[in-house]
Amino acid sequence: MQNITYVFLGDRKKNFVNECIQSFDFYYGVQFFNTDKYELNIIEFNKGKSKFLNLIQKIEYYFSKLIGLPINFSKIINFKNFKIINNSDHVFYISESTGLSALPLIICSKFFYKQNTKHSLFVMGLFSEKKVYFGFKLVNKFLKKLLILNFDNLLFLGKNEYNFVIDKYSSLNKFKFLPFCLDTDFWAKKYKINKQNQILFVGNDSNRDISLLSNIVKNTPNINFKIISTLTEVKKIKYSNTEVINGSWGSKFLSDEELRDIYKSSLLTIIPLVDSLQPSGQSVALQSILCGTPVIISKTKGFWDLDLFQDNRNILFVEGSDLKRWLSVINKAVSDKERLKLLSFNGLNTASKNYNLQILKKELYKLIN
Repeated sequence: MQNITYVFLGDRKKNFVNECIQSFDFYYGVQFFNTDKYELNIIEFNKGKSKFLNLIQKIEYYFSKLIGLPINFSKIINFKNFKIINNSDHVFYISESTGLSALPLIICSKFFYKQNTKHSLFVMGLFSEKKVYFGFKLVNKFLKKLLILNFDNLLFLGKNEYNFVIDKYSSLNKFKFLPFCLDTDFWAKKYKINKQNQILFVGNDSNRDISLLSNIVKNTPNINFKIISTLTEVKKIKYSNTEVINGSWGSKFLSDEELRDIYKSSLLTIIPLVDSLQPSGQSVALQSILCGTPVIISKTKGFWDLDLFQDNRNILFVEGSDLKRWLSVINKAVSDKERLKLLSFNGLNTASKNYNLQILKKELYKLIN
């Protein structure tokens, strides 16, 4: 029996144990190891429970800002977690933060206890150019090299970031492209819901172009907008045609089922982005497409798969952040219902075939075997 461990940031274990999950999008295949063939462990980041620990975590937060990498050693390093990782056959880390923060445990297990545990990290934006303060670039590079050295597999969720790293580290055989797979059975579930004169925006990551979003809303008063986000900048968008919902993944304010209804009732989902190598907007775009709602998105260098998604076929791309260009694409799409139907049909077929959880299951089983 193989011992499999997943390391999450949080908000997964309780839902998984209590079997109250609506969509398995952000569980990265943990459900496939909940069988008699495997012994499954789940580690999550600890939350500060003392003034001292809170102080340490504040220091780590500012240090992370300086080096441009998410470090949270205090949230994972303890003897209990070390024992679990040390006794595992394979450990999956679902973000750069979990992988970087667990590095001391991994190094200790490999070099002092000579364990043969395999470590796999899901990567989404680790190699994008983020702000690094003067004097800390060497620290940034050192930690990335240390991570690459100690992980057996780096699983890239964006094809462009994967290609970028392959060109840079062509001699290494530990980089793999693995599409971000969604719970297609949940999002593509068929039921009737009326479309509204509404455009949707969903997202909380820092690569969302909120300034552009605000200008789009301001200049299309004849269309209603529903914005779902916890970003501070979003609170400044106050127009009569706008409804803002303070929501994010796993929040108590909005369930996956409620979000699915909002997707399905919208004409379009728009995702204006700042250009970055990180495959931002991927989950939102795919969820919307699976719900039958076409997507307009910025064409960034980090877009996850330009081979599968083609402009005006199954998605609508906008180059750059020019407001007139965005308004033109939006107005043309809204005024052409037949075009929307075609985009919806093609997009749903593409996402269903290429981003379903069975693909993830197959690839994960390959890794552990």
